[in-house]
Amino acid sequence: MKKYRFKTREEFGRDLPMGWVPPMRDYMGRTLVGLDSQTIAIISQGKNFSYAFPGESKYSYYASDIVEVK
Repeated sequence: MKKYRFKTREEFGRDLPMGWVPPMRDYMGRTLVGLDSQTIAIISQGKNFSYAFPGESKYSYYASDIVEVK
């Protein structure tokens, strides 16, 4: 199954999403865990997806916010 992580600050560069509030910036570089096949399909299509780290609030993200872990 594919694995993804949020981009780092360096990878975002000047394109850091304006909607990323300070607590969400702590997610930069973190690997997304527990993705189901439906969410992976949505990401593969380049669409918005909803995600929450365990015990965290769920937010909507763009597929462009993440990169595939090789």
